[in-house]
Amino acid sequence: MSVMRIAPDELVSEVKPWNTFVWKDFVEKYIVPLKVLGDITASYFSGDPASEVVKALALAAKNVIEVARKVVGDVKEEFTAPSDPVECVRLLIERAANTFLGVGEGGKYTLFAWTLRKITKEYFEAMYSTLAKDEEKESSIRNSWS
Repeated sequence: MSVMRIAPDELVSEVKPWNTFVWKDFVEKYIVPLKVLGDITASYFSGDPASEVVKALALAAKNVIEVARKVVGDVKEEFTAPSDPVECVRLLIERAANTFLGVGEGGKYTLFAWTLRKITKEYFEAMYSTLAKDEEKESSIRNSWS
């Protein structure tokens, strides 16, 4: 796991934010496992204060999946968690870290989504100039996030 250094235009060309199939794949590959692992881990450690943090993570993942279904259509919740509680926790931590902003392959998507929601239109145009020049793609992205 490492933090990426990626130019904005390179990020856009790799993430392809206008492509709903790419986002669907991201949700199925990165978010669904967080929900499944979070639910299971919380049940293993019920009553422990840490389980509340894991429940919150699982709930956030569930909310992302629900929104994704509205935007990209059917999202398959297919992920098999290990039966060993320790391995389940280890995998949860690994998966969460690899989905964090700018970390690992999944981090590209969370980084783009976070910046899209946090920057002004002017900064978007400056940061993602190539994307901003493509009115159809920019409109598609902005409409799906509003």
